[in-house]
Amino acid sequence: MNKAKNLALATTLALGGIFSGKAQTNDLAMANVPASSRASINSNLTQPDVRAHKGDGKAMQASFDGNIAIHTFHSKHDPISGFRYARGLANGFASRDKTGNNPIYITSTHQDNLDIPNTYSYVYINGITWKFEGNDVLSPKFIGQYAPLIMADYVKAHGKDKLIPINQEPNLIASYE
Repeated sequence: MNKAKNLALATTLALGGIFSGKAQTNDLAMANVPASSRASINSNLTQPDVRAHKGDGKAMQASFDGNIAIHTFHSKHDPISGFRYARGLANGFASRDKTGNNPIYITSTHQDNLDIPNTYSYVYINGITWKFEGNDVLSPKFIGQYAPLIMADYVKAHGKDKLIPINQEPNLIASYE
């Protein structure tokens, strides 16, 4: 069932259609979760957090407490690895230049080599799926290009308390991959 769901979501992304059923499910589910159960696994990050996970549950959980998290479902047909997408997004959100001067440390998870036609991602802000014009299934490239808009929405809803201070150079994730 999970493979079929992922295939349907990826196909929707490839066709550019509108698919918001998952987001509505998440939004409705979050409305019924007591605040005491919404503890983030990463309340106060001091650097980007990049890790592999099956499914997007850990990303959603990491976004609680006013955080941002992204989960990337990586297609086995994509020459760029899921880790590289996750690292690039995490480092990008820590950059002033790429976020409209609103950098923040995020959790960026990935699931690699799935038998789906295209790589796609979800952005979570405080446990809710972020949508652009009704779409929650987004390409990693789209998320990178629209990071200033995502951060403007974040700051409007959650303020600037968790942003990287202006006098601090961000910590970034480096690797040889």
